[in-house]
Amino acid sequence: MTPREVVRCFDAARDRTRLQYEASLWQAWHAAYLARVKDFPEFSDLLRPRKKEPQDAAAQTLALNQLFLALGGKPADLEKMKKDQPDE
Repeated sequence: MTPREVVRCFDAARDRTRLQYEASLWQAWHAAYLARVKDFPEFSDLLRPRKKEPQDAAAQTLALNQLFLALGGKPADLEKMKKDQPDE
């Protein structure tokens, strides 16, 4: 592994640990709070409503192109792939 890859692995491990710690704090706080509540709320009221709107083909293509570039793909390679794709 290169030094840059090692640093990225350490950064990812640090971020993962921080997220796990924050999730544990969130769970502990809510468990303690809900244990003291007299009028227990409905479970559906505790959940955040999730809006799931369908994603059209253009949005999916944009997201995949951004992911390709974020993972180190070259813009020239992306343009070449776009030219090779059949039009829909």
